[in-house]
Amino acid sequence: MARLQEFFARLRQAARGRDSRPPTAPATERRLRVERRAALRALYNHEVRVRCAAQEVGFGTYELDCISGRIHWSPELRSIAGQPLGTDSLALEQLLGLVHPEDRERVRLKLEAAMAPEGNGDFNDEHRLLRPDGAVIWVKAIGRTFFSGEGQNRQALGATGVVMDVTDRKLAEAALVLREQHFDQAVRGAAIGIWNWDLRTGEVAWSERCRQLYGFPSGQPITEEQFLTTLHPDDRDRTAAALHEAVDAHREYSIEYRIRSPDNRTIRWIHAIGSAFYDDRTQAPVSMSGIVIDITERKLQEGRLLDSNEQLASQAEQDRAELGEAQEALANTKLEIQQFAYIAAHDLQTPLRSITGFAQLLQKEYRGRTLDAQGDAWLDQLVTASLHMHGLIQDLLTYSGITSLGRPFRATDMNQVFDEVVSSAETAIREAGAAVTRDELPTVTGDPIQLATLLQNLIENGIKYRGGNPPRVHVSARRDGREWVFSVRDNGIGIAEKHHEQIFEIFRRLHTQRAYAGSGIGLAICRRVVQRHGGRIWVDSEPGTGSDFQFSLPAT
Repeated sequence: MARLQEFFARLRQAARGRDSRPPTAPATERRLRVERRAALRALYNHEVRVRCAAQEVGFGTYELDCISGRIHWSPELRSIAGQPLGTDSLALEQLLGLVHPEDRERVRLKLEAAMAPEGNGDFNDEHRLLRPDGAVIWVKAIGRTFFSGEGQNRQALGATGVVMDVTDRKLAEAALVLREQHFDQAVRGAAIGIWNWDLRTGEVAWSERCRQLYGFPSGQPITEEQFLTTLHPDDRDRTAAALHEAVDAHREYSIEYRIRSPDNRTIRWIHAIGSAFYDDRTQAPVSMSGIVIDITERKLQEGRLLDSNEQLASQAEQDRAELGEAQEALANTKLEIQQFAYIAAHDLQTPLRSITGFAQLLQKEYRGRTLDAQGDAWLDQLVTASLHMHGLIQDLLTYSGITSLGRPFRATDMNQVFDEVVSSAETAIREAGAAVTRDELPTVTGDPIQLATLLQNLIENGIKYRGGNPPRVHVSARRDGREWVFSVRDNGIGIAEKHHEQIFEIFRRLHTQRAYAGSGIGLAICRRVVQRHGGRIWVDSEPGTGSDFQFSLPAT
């Protein structure tokens, strides 16, 4: 950089008449002024032409004043360099500051050579520029320096040129070189050979790796017939037909075949790929070239895998048969258990109904008359236990009958289901001072009775497990892909995270019967209803913040 600055300082000193050389005669000075003006006019005319051309094709242009050492650049060039439009000129050292550090010295030396009095004034270079945003671009710069005087009196007046962005070309060239390097490494590092086949003479030119794969010695000419003799008899006709078909159809040739070693002791698998070349005038095929890849190991692995797959398929078939038998036995057992539970619960109702009835009759007829206070208390407990047992059996019947006694699915308007549930629970809602609301709900495919039971249990829980404020229960739904996700949110006492899964288990209770009455089977019924409809159910809740029970149903 210092040498270039010194160079321009000398130019400015010489142009201002402060050179150490003896003063020139007046006639010589007049001649130099005339030549300088002529050169500047030519420079101006050249700049005008270059700028017009640059605007047409999108190049950027520049003009260098060698006297002042400043460069004036066009808006197109400022845009290429990523500079603000207000920057009309800059010092040469500023321009060199935009050049990539690895290219800067080379550009400086070329500029010095282009403006040296003994040079031809041409500048031509491809280099990188650093944009203010950190981007690196490639540009091609071409320029010409204008001089005045001859011989020892020859001096650089200025230079002009064009600059174009060649980043895309440089990236494409780099990608091409990278692909060539990778292919070369693949050919040398893998079992890949290159071949060329002269279709007019029948001779085949093979690389050394290709000859090694086929077992041919180096330097020996190879004909089409010799190549065909290496092919496995079962693959010979198929391979020859594929070759000729690809040539006739003007398409790529790609086939896998087996070859035999010259001693017929070794069989190898080859994948050959190639394309034909044709005469421009007659379109007759003249040659064909391509690559061959040794895929023996892959084929061996495929064979072993095939054998393994056959064994696995046989074992899987046996496992499927055994699994089918086990599933059938499990289904029968499950059905028997369901039937037993249903029958047992159903048959228990009759004697339980009698026990409850007689207990209530004793309570009505003899309370405070025959029995003492202790007897009345025991009788009250008997009636309460009988009624609780009756509710438990009813819930158990509902739970066991969800699958076996469910009604066929049909289009069900959940708005109507909600309204019916709220109407039937109107008394309980009023007594609790509760507010039960909803958004617009969708229509789904399901069992209307069971979906009503689902909503009823969740709404009743929201009212039952309330805190100090009046209960508030809100039902909403949102579309999530192929399903509807319903939300039943309340402002009750909430549920600790560790119990979020347990509450859906049958007979699982978190509170005593005295604190909150119930059978402990309501949420288990909810989960079974949702599962029958192909959905899932979960809860988001923390103690003291209320609960948000959510369940999904397939969208129709």
